[in-house]
Amino acid sequence: MSITFWLLLFLLCISCYTDIRYRKLPNWLCFSILVLGFLTLFIQHLDSEIKIILMRVFYVLVVLFIGCVIQKLGFLGGGDIKLVTALSIWFEQEYLVYFLILFTTLGGACAVLALLYNQIITLASTKLVALEKITTLPYGVAISASAVLLLI
Repeated sequence: MSITFWLLLFLLCISCYTDIRYRKLPNWLCFSILVLGFLTLFIQHLDSEIKIILMRVFYVLVVLFIGCVIQKLGFLGGGDIKLVTALSIWFEQEYLVYFLILFTTLGGACAVLALLYNQIITLASTKLVALEKITTLPYGVAISASAVLLLI
């Protein structure tokens, strides 16, 4: 594993913490992941065709555009879209598709578990014990986990 992977892993751990604790993914964090990805891409492909780099940048822009539409529809938050966009530079075309499918699947599983939890506490709540329902999900955790699983 390269130093860039370990740096990315460190940044993704921070993103998980901030998303769980504050339900926010800071701009500086997503920007750092994007810059680290660009540097890694350029270093890996210094002696190869510029076409590879341009295609990856194109994929990032496509992910950003689709992400903006998804965010506007209210399915994901802006921070989640920033994180997905920043991480998309790390993946070649076929792995980018796997990444998108995997984080959607993991996030969907978390949403189902949250719904089940909410149903259980609705049934189990009494006037003596007041449990809070889950109203938002730290989707950045599913996004980060998906990236790590595919980059290992």
